Amino acid sequence: MQLDSLKKVKRVVEDAIACDSEKKYRESELPKYMIFVNAYIDEIERFQIENEYIFLLYDIILSDCNEPAYSQEWMTTIRKKITAVLLLGYFNNRKNKTSRNTDDIFSMWKNVFPLTPLRKVKQNFKNKSQIPAESAENIVKIVDLKGNQNTDEIGLK
Repeated sequence: MQLDSLKKVKRVVEDAIACDSEKKYRESELPKYMIFVNAYIDEIERFQIENEYIFLLYDIILSDCNEPAYSQEWMTTIRKKITAVLLLGYFNNRKNKTSRNTDDIFSMWKNVFPLTPLRKVKQNFKNKSQIPAESAENIVKIVDLKGNQNTDEIGLK
């Protein structure tokens, strides 16, 4: 898979979803964003570029976040880092032949952080469930990779 831009990668994934002959994406009960995540993972596996992708995830996780705290750009960077951590957990669990649950973000979170689960406000994603404020604060504390993390506050000590 020699794609030189993220737009081309996104187009390949969107085409895979659109040309879904097995109907594993179109008839899915998953939220739309999880359909995209699963299609993306399937394409990575199909082209056998898991190792390259894992290195990209590490780069995203370890990259500096120089934006002002709580600005829109900062929040976008934090979301990217959280997503990278969850996907890295997925690929590591897959290599260890443990869970392959990519049904929802809560399951992926539980695979990575089993001692710090996210609580669902509402049971169904179709009802626009939200992450409670205290869980959102835990996410920010966990993803803070600059050494400012207080492990006592997030239950990892």
